[in-house]
Amino acid sequence: MQWYPGHIAKAERRLKEALGKVDVVLEVLDARAPIASTHPMLGAWCSSSSNASASGGLFIGSDGTSSSSSTSTSTSTSTSTSSSPSQQPTGKPRILVLNRCDQVSAADRKEWDAFFRENVTGGVAPIWTDGEKGTNVALLKKAALAAAARANAGRARRGLAPRPARAVVVGLPNVGKSALINRLLGRRVAPSAPRPGVTRDLKWCRLRGAAGAAALAASNAANAPGAPAATFSLDLLDAPGVVPPSLGDQRA
Repeated sequence: MQWYPGHIAKAERRLKEALGKVDVVLEVLDARAPIASTHPMLGAWCSSSSNASASGGLFIGSDGTSSSSSTSTSTSTSTSTSSSPSQQPTGKPRILVLNRCDQVSAADRKEWDAFFRENVTGGVAPIWTDGEKGTNVALLKKAALAAAARANAGRARRGLAPRPARAVVVGLPNVGKSALINRLLGRRVAPSAPRPGVTRDLKWCRLRGAAGAAALAASNAANAPGAPAATFSLDLLDAPGVVPPSLGDQRA
């Protein structure tokens, strides 16, 4: 039986191409089922290592700080192993977003926070959001703009002119990516509905504003002293939900 939708296969190919051109990845999970809604290959796609795990890599926190070490976990089960603390994270930086936080108890959020810090993000806390009500969207915007500042600081060190940083919003279908983008931008630019498959192609949107100055001040300001206004702009790429062609964990 051929169940893999054609538009998702096409979107996955285009998403892999886009990952090479963006500065940061906003990975959106469903807070009610964060392991089951994790794409098992995203970590490998974001990594510069050919033998990368599904979850290891560089993560950016809500205050702009980055993970101190690379970790790995099996995203199809709750078992996990940690890599050596001396192993440095590499590859495309990610911001881990757990959406629909209003449907998860405070106790569960606390336990998942500890799980992700220890096993996935190298000590960086995920950002819990509610795209419908706007909960913690300002925190997510702050982290994204701080990542933009870091990206332009790296360009400056290489003697390149600043430009709006580029971020892609990725996740499985119906985890709330488009609703989050609309909240981040403060206007409805991405189609959003409570069903999967509404977004069927990649679309760029631009986030600007003085909020980037606050984001930079809250992050490691030494990364971008006197950064120009372009630092505080972020191009967001809304991508269709992608699912793996093979689902090994039937519970997920």
